Amino acid sequence: MDSPFVENWDQAPNARGSELEDILGNLCRDYLSTSVSGTHFLASHLSHVILLEVTHGKPLVAKIRPYSHRLAGCAVVQKHLFAAGFPCPPLLLGPVAWNGDAITIEEYLPGETMPPRDKAGEVAGLFFRLLNL
Repeated sequence: MDSPFVENWDQAPNARGSELEDILGNLCRDYLSTSVSGTHFLASHLSHVILLEVTHGKPLVAKIRPYSHRLAGCAVVQKHLFAAGFPCPPLLLGPVAWNGDAITIEEYLPGETMPPRDKAGEVAGLFFRLLNL
């Protein structure tokens, strides 16, 4: 898969690339019945985001962030929103505690990271839909 993302493993959380790749590979194998065939470090802000190319199925996204008990509640909300038809990625795994962090894995949904300004009406409609769930 061609990736538009720049790999920058120097910013990977709490581990260098190979250790993190190993734990993500183990999680995918043990809980999602697939193998990781490639990884790309995407971004880092509130969480570190890693694109996982897998051998079975669609690409996945792993997010690694500092562990907090509130993340379990966030996972419940994300699963509810997806089940209600809200356009968000389905959460497939997590949060899983690891090395002081929490790992979640969700389906990769390609698209823009932020809507362009000329799509303000669409964003407002989406927000309205969210409030009415």
